[in-house]
Amino acid sequence: MSENNAMLDKSVSLTTANIVTMVLAIPLLAIFVPLFIFIWDAERLSAGADAISTYPLIAIGLFISGIVVHELLHGITWQALSGKWDAVKYGFKWTALAPYAHMKARISAGQYRVGVWMPGMVVGVLPLVISLIIGNGALFWFGILFTWTAGGDAIIWWLLRDVPNDAEIEDHPSRAGCYVYL
Repeated sequence: MSENNAMLDKSVSLTTANIVTMVLAIPLLAIFVPLFIFIWDAERLSAGADAISTYPLIAIGLFISGIVVHELLHGITWQALSGKWDAVKYGFKWTALAPYAHMKARISAGQYRVGVWMPGMVVGVLPLVISLIIGNGALFWFGILFTWTAGGDAIIWWLLRDVPNDAEIEDHPSRAGCYVYL
């Protein structure tokens, strides 16, 4: 596509993304905490929380590692799908307390979408589902946390719901979302 096509801004401020993500914690907890208790029991869920509070340095290390893996999954997925291996910048926006992976080149909406949802699935939903299968409370809380932290990604996914897969996407340099070129 040429550089002169019509452009749509499909983004929200990082503050808005953070606020919506906070609100999304309510249905996430309302659905999955009772489900875990129904399948297993409250004691296993409580034991998972106790393990986290008993070993706070390990919990903090896992949290930081999870954030790093989350952002790497965004970038590596975009790079692998687009073949643009030098086009991702990683960083942290202190004003919004938001780590980021920024794709500096245009890619297709389909490629962008996969890169948007990949971390939430791998670091959030997958551990959450495994915890429901094996009854591990600590893994449950890890899965909940990283499904929840993918709330900003869910917002981006929603913003792109009506964008065709072959549209060109340019990751927004300072907001949650992107520009769409038609």
